[in-house]
Amino acid sequence: MYPHVAITARSGFGRQVPATSVLAAINDDIGGAWRLEQRMTGGLLGGAWRVNDGSTAAVLKWHDPSSDVPRNPDAPAVVEHIRIAGYPTPAWLASGTTPQGFAWSIQELVEGEPSLHLDATAARRVLDLVRLQRTICPPTAMSWTTFMRDTVATAPPDLRMLAAPYESAALPDDEMVHCDLSLSNILFRDGKVTGVVDIDATGRGCAVYDLLNVALNGLTWNAEPDALALLHEYALDTYERAARDDRSDVSRGRGLAWGSAHRSDRSDELGIMYRTWLRSF
Repeated sequence: MYPHVAITARSGFGRQVPATSVLAAINDDIGGAWRLEQRMTGGLLGGAWRVNDGSTAAVLKWHDPSSDVPRNPDAPAVVEHIRIAGYPTPAWLASGTTPQGFAWSIQELVEGEPSLHLDATAARRVLDLVRLQRTICPPTAMSWTTFMRDTVATAPPDLRMLAAPYESAALPDDEMVHCDLSLSNILFRDGKVTGVVDIDATGRGCAVYDLLNVALNGLTWNAEPDALALLHEYALDTYERAARDDRSDVSRGRGLAWGSAHRSDRSDELGIMYRTWLRSF
């Protein structure tokens, strides 16, 4: 649809990147004939692009090496492993790195739409995902447990104070962690999950991190109270207090940073909301 124009997107928090030049490098590398069709809806960062090679429609994603958004170099192997385990993420049809250092993937196109409203039905589907994640240990050295501890160390003072009693606690490191499990990254169709996307940073850790990330996401977008209660109840019933508190503090700390960066119109309001939640959970 756009064979001759320089379509651009901000890749993560990095520079403006011409989608056409990235795709041209990919085609040169694999001898492909992929062409851009359109920008996919949804996504708050680089987004995704629908592509077609004349016989197959797929989704193009890439990662700018200058971006500070995390990416796991083991992502292709992780995707294959978690799919075999039954996790509903699209297959990667091809992947690699361009000469300019852009890590890319061309993924299976799945039907479904993201939602910005967390209701009880969506919360139950999230719980199904987290239960499955707790049975999967991805084949990677990337540890979100380590990342979370480092994040707590540089969090705002009130968050560090609440996490301090659990600094030396032993934390699980053998569950699948998506790291950005949010409503915008879960595709639904007829009340069922059809796909979980933005899997590039998936690693090991404790899946409660993802659970609370969805809760934060829902809180930001005015989730139904019953939906939040379902997520909170599962976290409280399933995880030891040390693990739960360490991860919830990190999740909420990231929520504050996310709210400041992406919802500047509500940054003060969100700051009060997140800190109130932090003390009541």
